[in-house]
Amino acid sequence: RQETETIAFVLFEYEQLETVKYQVAYIACTCRGPQVNYYSVAYVELSKEDGSIKFLSYDADSTGHYTAGLYGDSTETYEGVPAKELFATFREEKLVGATQAAINAMTPMHGEIDTYTGATVTPNNSVRMLQGLFKYHNEKY
Repeated sequence: RQETETIAFVLFEYEQLETVKYQVAYIACTCRGPQVNYYSVAYVELSKEDGSIKFLSYDADSTGHYTAGLYGDSTETYEGVPAKELFATFREEKLVGATQAAINAMTPMHGEIDTYTGATVTPNNSVRMLQGLFKYHNEKY
């Protein structure tokens, strides 16, 4: 398959003592037509020490008090697989707490992520967004 890079936008950035908070908007699903191709907003906290992911959400922030993210993709796949729940499990098991090296080593599309998720594009796009955010973060911190 042919892949096309898309732009992600850093909407919010706030440096704290140990972490940097980000809100990043990007196309949720690159497999649908533009009339329903909404953006997701990831709320991410990266360590200033090593850039690892301290928190990642598409809903509440790390305090649980504010809605800082937005899940912009399907709740189910065409086959009826609960995509939103699968993505939440993938985030918790594979992304939160992971180092930049571990995430940069992941192969989006047709690699280990597809094997884990059953080929839903949402986790692949999330990993790509994180890989791009790491480059941005590392240049500044």
